[in-house]
Amino acid sequence: MGVASLVLGIISIVIGVFSAGSLGWLGAIIGIIGIVFAIQGKKITDQTGMAQAGFICSIIRTILCLLTYIVCVACVCGWRCLRNRMKEYTVEKEWQTLLFLFRMN
Repeated sequence: MGVASLVLGIISIVIGVFSAGSLGWLGAIIGIIGIVFAIQGKKITDQTGMAQAGFICSIIRTILCLLTYIVCVACVCGWRCLRNRMKEYTVEKEWQTLLFLFRMN
């Protein structure tokens, strides 16, 4: 189980790095399976070191995947908000604002 968790942890990191986010969900699933195998592998005394390494790799990949998805959702929401504000902003409003400022002076 320790070897399997290490291999799954490394595979999940490689998928995350080289897929540029398109297969991030697959890396997250493999990372979670690696965490489960690492927990089971820690119970075997011969494989404690490899299980610990697999646990760390799997945790890193799972956290990075969650952060990637959170950032993507934030970017989409920000883009949508910006697009809605740009629809409200027109050149006519800009000219009206400039004319108002010149009249005040």
